[in-house]
Amino acid sequence: MRLIDLFGQNVARPVRKDREQERKFVLGVVLMTRQGKMNNNGKIRYNVVVRNPDVEACPVGALAFYLLEYWLPTSSSAAPPPRVEDHDWVNYHLLSKSTTRTSEIRYATQYKQTREVQDYLNIGVKGKATHLSRRLGAFLARLTGATHEDISKHGGWGTNRLITHYLDGVDASVALQMAGFENGRTENFWLERNVIPDLELQRMVFPFIERACSNPEDKKHYDPFWIQTIDNIMLDRSIFYGRQEENIKIKKIKKRAARKVLSDEAISRRRHLCLLAHLRKVILQDAAVFLLAENKSSRHPIFKREVFRSPEFLAFKKLMAETLAHTSLRPSNLTSVAPVIQRQLEAANALISQQTSRQQTMSTAISKISDNIERLQVYQDRRALHAEQRNQYVLEGVVQGMGKVNDKIDALVKSLAASLSDAAGRMTSITQEQEQGGLSITEGSVLPRLGLLSKEQEAPGAPILSLQLSRVEESSLVAPPPSIIHPRCHDDSGHSVKTQDKIQAVAVVIAHYRRERGEVDPPMPRHMPLCTLVPRPNTLEGVWQEWFYGVNGSPSVVTMDSWYSNLWRSEKNSANPDGKNGFAGLYLFKKTIVQSVLRYIPDNTPIDMAMIAQALQDFQDMLKEDCNSCSIAAYYKLLPKKVSKRFGSSEEKEQGKGKVKAKEQP
Repeated sequence: MRLIDLFGQNVARPVRKDREQERKFVLGVVLMTRQGKMNNNGKIRYNVVVRNPDVEACPVGALAFYLLEYWLPTSSSAAPPPRVEDHDWVNYHLLSKSTTRTSEIRYATQYKQTREVQDYLNIGVKGKATHLSRRLGAFLARLTGATHEDISKHGGWGTNRLITHYLDGVDASVALQMAGFENGRTENFWLERNVIPDLELQRMVFPFIERACSNPEDKKHYDPFWIQTIDNIMLDRSIFYGRQEENIKIKKIKKRAARKVLSDEAISRRRHLCLLAHLRKVILQDAAVFLLAENKSSRHPIFKREVFRSPEFLAFKKLMAETLAHTSLRPSNLTSVAPVIQRQLEAANALISQQTSRQQTMSTAISKISDNIERLQVYQDRRALHAEQRNQYVLEGVVQGMGKVNDKIDALVKSLAASLSDAAGRMTSITQEQEQGGLSITEGSVLPRLGLLSKEQEAPGAPILSLQLSRVEESSLVAPPPSIIHPRCHDDSGHSVKTQDKIQAVAVVIAHYRRERGEVDPPMPRHMPLCTLVPRPNTLEGVWQEWFYGVNGSPSVVTMDSWYSNLWRSEKNSANPDGKNGFAGLYLFKKTIVQSVLRYIPDNTPIDMAMIAQALQDFQDMLKEDCNSCSIAAYYKLLPKKVSKRFGSSEEKEQGKGKVKAKEQP
């Protein structure tokens, strides 16, 4: 039985969150056993005891005074007391040899000490002396009203697999009954000496607890909430009370540090230290009651400690005396059950009101559904009537329309029959006249009679009809293309420049040309790529290729503008190929070149690749002529100034900016 196998726990029955303030704090001292005579399966079993209203029969108080002497002995002993700074105390046993604390007590020693106690109290034993507590414990539990099943479960006798494997948690019902509380319910727990001492007085007992896990240098056992946790324990509050503000403060620290996973041994160590913090007030409360009784127990050497002579303890002792004098006896059964009855009645009333409101809601919903059904029926009847009227109207219109059409057809047939009969009569008369007089078709008044001549041809002396067919070449069947006119404009030096007033929408033609060649623009990527432009100087064809087709597997500039507008041209979304002017400067530079070349292509003219190549060549010749050099780098260096000078001021560019951008979209 090691020290770390002892820990404290609130064994009060859990309540709902909205009644958390009504939950009592019932300290239960739990002993965890991993293996023993009644536990040979290696399962962890728990045994629990609670405080007794009789201070002399309280097992928790006896254990608290034993641990006080264990950790802080008043006399020199053979075995040194444990030190919280030394982490090997986790292997110390609660009952150990006199020479060392890491070895458990032998059975012979246990039997000898048990016999000495029994002889001192004049207790006769039949059978094993160490089994006397089992018999007396079961008998006392039976007298207090515990059932046979609860006693078997609590003592580990005749247990089945359900208890050993599934219902093996902490059950304090038998412990509460043996402590004198009816029905083993935590609602009946009542302790008149449960007066909370001051925190300063409690810290005088086991003073090493606060520094056990509050040293930041001890990364293995450091806990930033340790001091606050101990204060909550000493005040019978939840250990998580008031942590919300502290959580916000240290959340940044927890994010930076790696998540620390505590071992089973470290968790047991902290739980035992928390038990010692619980036992601080137990020791002070029981000591005050013992000293107020002024009997044989009050003269025990343990009460000669300095803490029990301090002014803080004397003030607490006086407060305890006043509390015991003004506190009534244990409340009656009716008083203890009244809160439970009140809660049950409140729950029943809440359930009744909830059912009533639910019925009202259902009644309202049913009435609304009935109204909607009636409205729907009326609406359907109206729609059926309107549909019938509409069908009748359409049918009458169709019949009338068919009658009118039949009348028109009859009139047309009659007119056509009359015309055919008239023409047949005329042809018959013409044939007869030809046979009789020998007249030609081109002579006389035959054609005018048939209505085949115009008024001019009917005049005397006009030619009757003349048709001349000439051989037509295949190329003449196609309309010749309009002449390409290059208006001339002159700069300050007198050079002539071919230009267009309107910029040709070449992007549309290029898109058609690429579809004919089977070239397809790549699909729009899910994430915006990091795009770059080819740094200058570059060939004019390269600028044209990059602007409308793309290079090195990248989308064209026109495609990127259609996808992302101007977002892809920001500095954070693009590499900086030119440290002097940046990405935006290079983009405007190449856009000026493309707009200037577009002015050499006539507007509203079918375009092919030869025309584009000719426009590029004309623009390149103009630049070389102005720069007086055949070097590409030379005319690229003077390009912005020349283009601005020849093709308009900045205000004109701003006015045509929207039109150019719209025409460039493929």
